[in-house]
Amino acid sequence: MDDIQLTLKNLEAKIESALRNQKLQLAFEKESETRFKRNLVAFEKYFPALCKEIKNFEPREDFRVFAAESGAGNFIPQDSPVPLYGSDPIAQCDEQVERYTQSAIFGRSELYKEVPKGTGIDDRLHVRYMVELAQTFVNADLGDEDKLSSLPNHYPTCVMFGLGLGYPLKTIMQRFSFDYVFVCEPDFEVFYASLFCIDWEEIFQESEAESGCLFLKIGISYDTFFDELNSAVNSVGNSSLISSFCYQHTPGSEINSLIKRFFDNFALLQSGYGFYNDAITGLAHALENFNEHKCPVFLPNRNSDEKLRTLTAYVVANGPSLDEAIEVIRDNQHQVVIFAAGTALNTLLKLGITPDFHVLVERPKTTYDYISQTVNPDILKKINLLSVDVIYPEVPLLYKWAGLALKGPEASSLLYQYDYFTKYTKTLSALPYPAPLVANTALSFAASL
Repeated sequence: MDDIQLTLKNLEAKIESALRNQKLQLAFEKESETRFKRNLVAFEKYFPALCKEIKNFEPREDFRVFAAESGAGNFIPQDSPVPLYGSDPIAQCDEQVERYTQSAIFGRSELYKEVPKGTGIDDRLHVRYMVELAQTFVNADLGDEDKLSSLPNHYPTCVMFGLGLGYPLKTIMQRFSFDYVFVCEPDFEVFYASLFCIDWEEIFQESEAESGCLFLKIGISYDTFFDELNSAVNSVGNSSLISSFCYQHTPGSEINSLIKRFFDNFALLQSGYGFYNDAITGLAHALENFNEHKCPVFLPNRNSDEKLRTLTAYVVANGPSLDEAIEVIRDNQHQVVIFAAGTALNTLLKLGITPDFHVLVERPKTTYDYISQTVNPDILKKINLLSVDVIYPEVPLLYKWAGLALKGPEASSLLYQYDYFTKYTKTLSALPYPAPLVANTALSFAASL
């Protein structure tokens, strides 16, 4: 074969390759546009706030998701000289999933390795029982527990650092099940590109079928990452991260920084509020509730009016017994005073029953977040609130009227009792037995009228 024939043959091969690639790109563009539209519908259903961000996002001028040789989508991130994947993105990701799940990296919290020093001489009931609990953990020697090397079919939590175009997430969700999945992707544009490459609705349905929780933390920076993750964990409970399978999909300085921040602050996700923090928080809340918002103080009535003594009160808390009492509550709702404890408000409203009082007791902002996100604000403006001095200050403002009792023995309650006594030489009574549950608080209010 002379040089001319060889040149022609090479040219012919290049033309055929270019035509195949052109055909491949056209097919992918058509399919990916359809997939993108389907994904918008799915996000509108499952993640409406994120869907709004997607619709408002403006990609750069040279943004392009293209077909790799295998036909799967590929993408070149901004400021990157190379695509995310090679010639076969799906096979490449499947191989990574296989490797990482067979030689898995796990995170595990241990609450107590020893009983805290000095606690043995503390006679307070809370501390005595905490010492017993700590000793129980110490005695439960887990040294002989089989150590996991590969990922089981079901595991409590998966934390994925770097989404890429979503291929590994899809594979993991198909092969394994989790109670909680946290996906952290700092580059919103990379996430946006994934909408052209995978069927997100399948992922949402996989999670829903397993009754799992999927959290997408997209476009988060190093500075806000931990707060975002902590917020998500608080919404489902600190136990959601006790046993975690950690998966890093994409490399890069941003992802590495997120991972470092995660492990540097991991202990904070598992720590509760101590007595001191509770006291400081309660003081700040009470000062704002009484001094700024002028919430009236509830005073337990030891000599109830005879008219009040004849009233019947229903204290309603969520639980199995509520199911049995629904018809009784519905039939008598206009003849009794109904105190809805905590989340029982939502249950009663769904049943068409509006309580006379909603009762809350917890001081964290999560109380405000839960109420404001799950109950129509117009409905709240028709309901009265009974709570305690340490309640988050924005909570009383949500209601038609709010009255707060001194919780006691809280630092805030003692402060106001002292201040009142020095001014008027009279004692402000605290609400008796308002803890440990909100049902106790509601019962105490009902009994103290």
